[in-house]
Amino acid sequence: MRQWAPDLATISSQYERPRLVSTAFRLRKWYVDCVPPDGRVFIGYWARATWHGISVGLGSAIADDGTGRHRERSTLRPGPAPTLQHGVLTWNCDRLGLNAVWKAQTPTAHRRLLSTPAGVVDWTCHMPRAAAEVRATGGPPLTGFGYAEFLDMTMAPWDLPIHELRWGRYLSAAEAITWIQWLGPEPRALVLRAGQEQADAEISDDLIAWTGGQLVLACDTRRVLRDGDVGSALLAALPGIARVFPPASIRVHETKWLSRARIAGSANDDGWAIHERVIFEGPQR
Repeated sequence: MRQWAPDLATISSQYERPRLVSTAFRLRKWYVDCVPPDGRVFIGYWARATWHGISVGLGSAIADDGTGRHRERSTLRPGPAPTLQHGVLTWNCDRLGLNAVWKAQTPTAHRRLLSTPAGVVDWTCHMPRAAAEVRATGGPPLTGFGYAEFLDMTMAPWDLPIHELRWGRYLSAAEAITWIQWLGPEPRALVLRAGQEQADAEISDDLIAWTGGQLVLACDTRRVLRDGDVGSALLAALPGIARVFPPASIRVHETKWLSRARIAGSANDDGWAIHERVIFEGPQR
């Protein structure tokens, strides 16, 4: 359930006239990542949103060199969505100079997170853990554990009953843990371990807990991957769209981290967690 923040200098030269489609809202979004043992990071998004007769695509990639130096590239012409076949996910995006593949190592998990008369939110964690290889222009290839999920929602973001969102995934040679927390009128707390839901989930920025286990996120190793507002750059880059999308839809602040983490009580398990906190700041909140 990831967000994005396009770079205006990049996307302004790649502007694609929005296509006319149905007036119903729909967002389809892939999130993928890869973290090698040395702590370098690749995060990628492919998305297409349609609403009020307009369809907008976006591809985005964040690359961190392992020292906190990172760059972000975006395009409004992301090309075809990633393809998934027989447990192998492939994403090739010429505009981002990207060729990447993920091979599933754990079963898929699916949840309908919300269903109301206004729409639904369907989340599929296709690869809680995968063997990933990412090749992107401008940097060395990355090989390591990776993750892939898909979000399909027909409820407009400004109608979601969420004030605050936490999301994350932890991968090691022995474990694959994913978590989602919603705070607001309809709170949610979900922890999956190797795709299986865990009881009594409790989630914070530093600790993920469930019956019989805890994942500790090490604050002293935490590295900021992104910290900023989401959405305003995209709307500013597309003439006319700001008149269509409610202003509340762009008042979102995202902080994304990479942290070393470990299952409490495990001497051998040690891996990387990518996790985020998203604050919805619209006036209706």
